[in-house]
Amino acid sequence: MKPVKLAARIALSLGIAASATAITMTSCTEQRANPFMEPYGTKYDIPPFESILYSDYLPAVEKGIAEKKAEIKAIAENPEEPTFENTIMAMEKSGQLLSRVTRVFGALNESDGTPEIQELSETIFPMVSSASDEILMDPKLFARVKSLYDRRDSLNLEPNQVRAIELSYKSFVRNGALLSDADKSQLMDINKQLTDLYLKFNKNLLSATNEFELVVENEADLAGIPAGIVATAAEEAKTRGKEGKWVFTLHAPSRLPVLKYADSRDIREKMYNGYINLASAAPYDNRPIIGEIVKLRARKADILGFKDFASYMT
Repeated sequence: MKPVKLAARIALSLGIAASATAITMTSCTEQRANPFMEPYGTKYDIPPFESILYSDYLPAVEKGIAEKKAEIKAIAENPEEPTFENTIMAMEKSGQLLSRVTRVFGALNESDGTPEIQELSETIFPMVSSASDEILMDPKLFARVKSLYDRRDSLNLEPNQVRAIELSYKSFVRNGALLSDADKSQLMDINKQLTDLYLKFNKNLLSATNEFELVVENEADLAGIPAGIVATAAEEAKTRGKEGKWVFTLHAPSRLPVLKYADSRDIREKMYNGYINLASAAPYDNRPIIGEIVKLRARKADILGFKDFASYMT
């Protein structure tokens, strides 16, 4: 999604003269509300994508993390005896703003990884990961969850409430709540390194995907490929300065029809090889990154008491 500035839309719709447009845009920008900072008020609570700017994400994430930490602190320091409502449900209801913005940002990061989104992800994901570690390793908060877990069979709770307590306890333990302070610090460092490596991996994957092109010069080699896909390939070639040819990419709408319908074995083979060797060569070689991820995952599993990362995951 490429956001459209709200002030510009208003100016255009009202037909404001150019001299007044600049003033209006400045005024609207100053008064404009961040869509994440308040309930959407839309049907089915669907995010107002048309109103969201790239500049909205980071302020919303920063405020969301601050609110989440404050809410968690209040839960952890609650002087009352832990109950399902004041601990498990309170945690479930915390961080509404953070959840709102990260759901949208995460979805767009996976489906519309623009350069702006990629740049933001390098700041946002480490922030969210660090905040999550801090919460899940909070000894006071975990003590409340553990208290409920230890007493779960004597609290006269519904089966689904008992299950929620068990899942919460398990999540804390799997994220280091039972570790010593030294091991917690080491696990946080590993998680930070893994987050950075995952970002690099995805960035290489996207860059390699965008760079790949299968150029077809002979029209006969297009036999079998649907006409609409061929027309799109011609437009792609024109965009890339190869007018009169056809360019197919590794993006699914281009790749899959070629693999499925192209009569030319050579064309299918080139597309297949491009796909299975994606991000396997400089400058977007993910193989060293995979090696580092495997090593760090092994260390993480060991710290948490598992023989290997596969055992931790299963």
